[in-house]
Amino acid sequence: MDQLTGRTLAIDTSMTIYQFLIATQTLKEGYGIFEMKDREGNPTAHLNGLLYRTIQFMENGIKPMWVFDGKAPDLKKGELEERKEGKEAAEEKKEEAMKSGDMQEAKMMAARSVRVTKEMT
Repeated sequence: MDQLTGRTLAIDTSMTIYQFLIATQTLKEGYGIFEMKDREGNPTAHLNGLLYRTIQFMENGIKPMWVFDGKAPDLKKGELEERKEGKEAAEEKKEEAMKSGDMQEAKMMAARSVRVTKEMT
């Protein structure tokens, strides 16, 4: 990080949100897979992560600029559809793994099925 001190750093917010949502999933044997949520059940791991990442950057003299890239171009529609299908398949595999008691597989599939919603950004 020393090389970035005194600079402004543009960061892909969506990718960072995914990282925090995946990294904070916890597996509790006999209970399932848990995520950080507020009282209403809304995911909050990404908010904590963005806050602490921002603090880390600023403590190291780096000015973070969180970038929200907006609507995807039409050229990306096919890729986005494939990703959506992959997430749906992962969600199904997660449910199957949980029913069979394979919690490691369930956690892996839970990470692959994470979705970032408009409300999260």
